[in-house]
Amino acid sequence: MDGELTTYHVQSKEGEIIFLHAALSERWWIQVENDGLKTRIPCNESDYLEAMQGDIPNRWLNFYKKFY
Repeated sequence: MDGELTTYHVQSKEGEIIFLHAALSERWWIQVENDGLKTRIPCNESDYLEAMQGDIPNRWLNFYKKFY
């Protein structure tokens, strides 16, 4: 298991992006929701830093392109 997760909420022009980080394993995820189901998309710290600069991570965009 990845241990305890830290949640980061990043506001963007597309809405809130939720990042999860496991300090023990250094893994990152973007938490997305579709039809009430929460899914975690693997990502990396650079995706988080990109979002903090106001850019939407491609992984997030690609997920939502599948549904809309």
